[in-house]
Amino acid sequence: MGVELNMFEEEKYKTIKAVHNGQMTKERAEVKLALSRRHINRLVKKYKEEGKVAFLHGNTKRKPATTLSVTIKKKILKLYRTKYKSFNITHFVEKLNEDEEIKVSYTTVHELLLDHHLLSPRAFKQTKRKKRKELKILEETKIKLTKQEARTLNELEGVNSLKAHPIRSRKKYFGELLQMDASSHDWFKEGGYALLHAAIDDATGTVVGAYFDKEETLNAYYEISRQFLTTYGIPYELLTDNRTVFEYKLKKNPSEEKDSFTQY
Repeated sequence: MGVELNMFEEEKYKTIKAVHNGQMTKERAEVKLALSRRHINRLVKKYKEEGKVAFLHGNTKRKPATTLSVTIKKKILKLYRTKYKSFNITHFVEKLNEDEEIKVSYTTVHELLLDHHLLSPRAFKQTKRKKRKELKILEETKIKLTKQEARTLNELEGVNSLKAHPIRSRKKYFGELLQMDASSHDWFKEGGYALLHAAIDDATGTVVGAYFDKEETLNAYYEISRQFLTTYGIPYELLTDNRTVFEYKLKKNPSEEKDSFTQY
């Protein structure tokens, strides 16, 4: 029975075979495979002892240790349909790890939910359109959709006419743009919610200011501003939501005379 190698394993095998047969120098093999001389020597020795099979990865055809059991998958799906129905995937994964004692990654959960036609309430419009198209094809080829497939398709009807979520490119340099916002969560695991106010540099993702308060307040934004101003200096631009903490605009009959900046 022949040994099947992937593209990278095959390249390594052919290079070491050439070294062993005197068709390539070890110096050239080091450069080609980006490996040390010691590693090249080890591979040549393994080739002499085992031949081509020496280059087959040890995990080939082995079930990954992180693979979820059917029972755990069913539990995750049930939790998302019931207890955590309105949660976005990031928050859901946090709850699985912290409260449900299910250690799992965001990618694993995201793929599991998509495979079962479950979308986050914050899914991008592009993802919704793709899922709608997939379900439409299923609807045309299957005798009958499952309850979940039909429910998701019903929720996605009309999404095809919506534009994709616009993606803004990150700034290039530190300090060009700071994003400021507040996030409500049971941060201290005491059963009560607190607001974490934060300022984050857009280019690098660095948190340049952070402060907890019971509500989203002007005082909290003052504090994180004090932090980044005294530590890093004045940013070129700030990006915030439309809260009146930053700028006040009349909802009815807006005018430049009556609209105004706040104390902030």
